[in-house]
Parts: sequence; structure tokens; C-alpha cells
Amino acid sequence: MNRLELVTPLKLVAACLAPAKDPIPVNPCFCFTGTEVYTFNDQAALVAPFKSVWKGAIQGATMLGWLDASKAKDIEVEPAATSLAIKAGRAKTELPILPVTEFRFAVPDLAKAPSVKLDASALVALKRATLSMDEGTAHPWRTGVQAIFTEKEVTWFTCDDASAVKTYATCETPKELRGASPLLPPAFVKLLLARGGTEVRLTLTPEWYAATLDDGAVLYSAVPEATDVPTFQGLFSDVSKYKKDAAALPATWWGAMTRLNVLLAADKGLGHAAVEVKDGKMVLTILSALGQARESFKMETVFKVSALKIPPAIVARAVGEVTKFSLAEGPRLMLFADTMDMVIAAGA
Repeated sequence: MNRLELVTPLKLVAACLAPAKDPIPVNPCFCFTGTEVYTFNDQAALVAPFKSVWKGAIQGATMLGWLDASKAKDIEVEPAATSLAIKAGRAKTELPILPVTEFRFAVPDLAKAPSVKLDASALVALKRATLSMDEGTAHPWRTGVQAIFTEKEVTWFTCDDASAVKTYATCETPKELRGASPLLPPAFVKLLLARGGTEVRLTLTPEWYAATLDDGAVLYSAVPEATDVPTFQGLFSDVSKYKKDAAALPATWWGAMTRLNVLLAADKGLGHAAVEVKDGKMVLTILSALGQARESFKMETVFKVSALKIPPAIVARAVGEVTKFSLAEGPRLMLFADTMDMVIAAGA
């Protein structure tokens, strides 16, 4: 067989290989079912079509590394009961095979399950939402990205300890999924965005989330265990009144944030930033044990809150994504783009 006929599907699913030292022997393996090859790392699975005369699990890094290092155009594959021999030119390797009884994932049959198409704009909105994606386990009900599907729109919500993001995009949602509010796990979201291309078909069932990717692979994640998942909409209940009167961020704002963050980085992030708007200008100040720095911009807008402290590292996540801002009661810093709202907890 042509070497690339084997290498290509392996590379499609390699992203879900667990580390070689994983305590569960099958997790770092490519699992061959006879019609498909998949990888599974306890968080997500990637599946690609591949017909093979052998079945079982083979250590992934070793197999792909050996095949990738070869320059041979064609290879010979000789399966045995407990091993797979591969010959490429004069080189030959024999890889042990774990039996199918060791498999910990079975590809679910979702052929009749409802699905929704996410186009490029929906994927851009999803990527923006990850600015505040919580990846920890302290609050399982908010770990990942929450979606809310309506007939014509999808809204993505994320929330961590210090900020929250809401983004939205047009979306033609089938009747079966209107009102659905899945909580997509972080590993699933990251792989979907990394591999999704310009269009993804997302399938949602009570047990599984699945994303059919541009390259032909299918990404799976089990639905998280039932928890009381609150809607994050309440965090944005008063955003509209601040968005209406938001001011444009000065063109030099992000450059100033970058320069001021240099001082904070040297101080290991122990300092803080302050924003003050008065007398026709906005003053951005960094205070740290190593000293302070200040930059100012013309600003005619007057806010109800004139000054607050902000976490610069969190604000820096939004570089290039937002165009307007507002200082809000709470106190909060609000950042806006056409299809994005970001709320950041601040100090008085």
C-alpha cells in the first residue's frame, strides 16, 4: 500500500493521542476497528475512516513517528495475532497490538441525530467567546462554552472568575435543536476551532457532542455529567445601556497596554492598572513595586463611573477583538465589538 494511505488518516486523529506515559495503556494508541481508526484521551475522541485487515490498538507516537521518518513511497503491512509488521524499503518494524477488548471508546451511531451547520461567522464568534473560557474543574457548571440556539442565531457564553464574554452569529437551527443550550467542554472546543476550517456540522444528543470537520475526521466528546447549568445571560442584562453610549478605544490603546504590561511582567504581575476618565482625557496607569508608568489619550466621553482598577492580563486577551469600551457600575470594564460583549470585573 502507499505509505501516505496509512499516514494521512493517522495524522487526522493524532491530536487526541494521550501522552505515552498515560497509566491506561490504550489511551496513547491508534485504535483500528477494521473500518475506522480513532484516538481517545478521556476528554475527546477523533475518528477517521480507514479500512484495515487488522484490528486492535497500536502505540501511536511510535507508529506514526516510524512511518513519518520513512521516505519510502510504498510499504508492506503484515498483521499477526498480537503484532503488526511494517516494511518500508529495507527497513522493518514490528509493533505490538493490544486486543479490541482493551478499547475504551465505541464510535456512536449519530446518523439520525439532529445537527446544525456552523459557518465561518459562527466559528469566529465561538473563537472570540473563548477569551473567557474557564478550563478548571472548581466550577464544572461553567467549564467550557455554553451555546444557546434559536431559530436564526447562536449565542456563545463563557465565564471565568474575572470576566465573561457573549458573542453571537446567524445560524439556521433545525426545530429539534431550537432552545438547546449545550455546555461544550474546553478540549472539544479547542480541537473544533483548531481543525474546523470554514464550516463544521455540530451534532447534539443527550449523550454525545460530535463535530464533522472539514478534513473528514469527526470529533466526539461525551456530554458532561448533569449539573445545574445556569444561563450566563444575567451577566449581560444591563450591557445594552452601556453599549449604547460606549466610547471608541483610542487607536494607540493596545500599544499602551503592551508597554505597560512590560512593567507588570517584570513585577511578576503583582501590580495593577487603573483607568481614569476626566477633564477630556483618559489616563491609563500601571502601579507596581518596580515603579509606575502612565499614558493618556484624548477622551470627550463622560461615564457614570470615572475611575476603576482593571486586571491588565485579562484586558490583553481582547487585543484586536474589540473597538469600544465603557466604565460601568459594579464596577466593571465593558469591551465591545459588533457581535461581542465582554464584561471584566474591576476594582473601585
